[in-house]
Amino acid sequence: MQQEGGAVSWEPGSVPFEFTWQTVVAGVVIGAAVLVYWKALTWFVLRRVQHRGWLATRYALPSLMLATMIPASALSDHYSGPIANILAGLVGCLNLAAAPAIMLLLWLGDRAGLRGPWTGLVACAAVWANWYLVVCLIEWRRHMNAPADSLHLD
Repeated sequence: MQQEGGAVSWEPGSVPFEFTWQTVVAGVVIGAAVLVYWKALTWFVLRRVQHRGWLATRYALPSLMLATMIPASALSDHYSGPIANILAGLVGCLNLAAAPAIMLLLWLGDRAGLRGPWTGLVACAAVWANWYLVVCLIEWRRHMNAPADSLHLD
């Protein structure tokens, strides 16, 4: 154990990282998976934009993604094992688009001293708001790529 007053040093070069062909292949596979995920999400949203009831869907998709995340998070907090890990991994992959906002807000909440249920509330608000913004971004890109005569700007 470290004695009081002693210093613990860490040098960034002391952690070995091997840059091999396996890491390059893993990076390409992960990048391709993220691209396919984004294309599938865009296809899913754009397919429903023209349908009746789209405004309800705009709010339902973020709510559905939040509803998948809450039970999986609670399960992984109370149980450990392969089933809980697989479920948490699947929900994590589904909520990949919300990950940057969740991490940023949880980091800010940690810096602000949020603990307990407040952290969960911040995470839930981040998930819902981020998914809503993702849907709005896809909608906005659709309008920006549309020909000017199809926008009906009367």
